[in-house]
Amino acid sequence: MLPRMPFRLRGMGIVVVGVALFFWGIEWAGMGLWPTNRILAAAKRSVPGLIVESAHRETFNRVAAWEVRGSDAEGTEWLLDISTRGEVLCKEPVASGPPRSVVVPYGL
Repeated sequence: MLPRMPFRLRGMGIVVVGVALFFWGIEWAGMGLWPTNRILAAAKRSVPGLIVESAHRETFNRVAAWEVRGSDAEGTEWLLDISTRGEVLCKEPVASGPPRSVVVPYGL
């Protein structure tokens, strides 16, 4: 039996515990909200000088993976699919040209 407290404190405690368990479950499943250092290191090892612009979770051939997009120093944009273990599943250039900072100096 819970001690008698104002509902607000007890309710707040239950919400905090619930949120903590939710985020712990996401990390325990190996698919956090942002890729781990292992995945970022695999991307940078695969494409030297890669600047990561975005990353999101996906399923690649029934394997849990991350889709990492970024560009290198020469302006080539890359699409990498990396498994949660850090294996590069797919690596392909999707566009090439001067870096975006040269084409659009003020950004978009």
